[in-house]
Amino acid sequence: MFRLQPKASAALILGHPGHELRVYGWIRFIRPLTFVITDGSGASGISRLDTTTQLLNHLGSPIGTVYGRFTDEAIYETMLARSLEPLCEVVESIASALIDAEIEIVASDASEGYNPTHDICFELTQAAVELVRKRTQRAIRRYSFCLTEWEGCVPSQIDGEAIHLKLDDTCLNEKVEAARSYVELRDEVDRAIECKGIEYFRNEALIPSTGWTTAPEDYKAGYELRGEQRVVEGKYAQVLRYNDHLLPIFRGLRHYVDQN
Repeated sequence: MFRLQPKASAALILGHPGHELRVYGWIRFIRPLTFVITDGSGASGISRLDTTTQLLNHLGSPIGTVYGRFTDEAIYETMLARSLEPLCEVVESIASALIDAEIEIVASDASEGYNPTHDICFELTQAAVELVRKRTQRAIRRYSFCLTEWEGCVPSQIDGEAIHLKLDDTCLNEKVEAARSYVELRDEVDRAIECKGIEYFRNEALIPSTGWTTAPEDYKAGYELRGEQRVVEGKYAQVLRYNDHLLPIFRGLRHYVDQN
């Protein structure tokens, strides 16, 4: 088991505000520099960044240079358009901040095929870490954490190199209270607790990431299936697809890193 020392300089990169709840204990312990790609506004158009800011401030976790850069609608449109420039700007901003803060460890959302923004977050993080390595010849230890493992979306086996935390009763109670107080996510929190029980959230794991996202040629992400249903229901005009939209962006980011 890898044991993380409090003095380690760490960063956390999230696709949506609220994801910090999944690694509440790790944040409380390490106080990472935290970046959030979107504002979590969803279909309502109402940002939930303020709630996350309050929680991060409470935990003493500083906020990074990218924080709610996109609305959820904007990141969705960016992916549909396969627009690379704004995403490369995010990569540059994060990479510069990682260099300036001499970050040693980075954790991000896992790429699970559940939500395209989570997967984009994973790839943007990988691109930023690769830029740091190219420009400083310094490797950053790279981890991700699952957001939907109870739905079977585990990206890789948790092994001995993972960072494991088992929260004590005080920290677990704080985590559950913080989750239940996150008004914008109350329904999701209630479903998660009902599904797994409070004790499940005592354990946190950050899984070593081996590099860029990979998928077989016939891969179909879970968000495609849900998108197809929403098109039928008249809620979406177009389905966001891995091969048509996400993969070209991923390839573009890798090319950008190679050239810079």
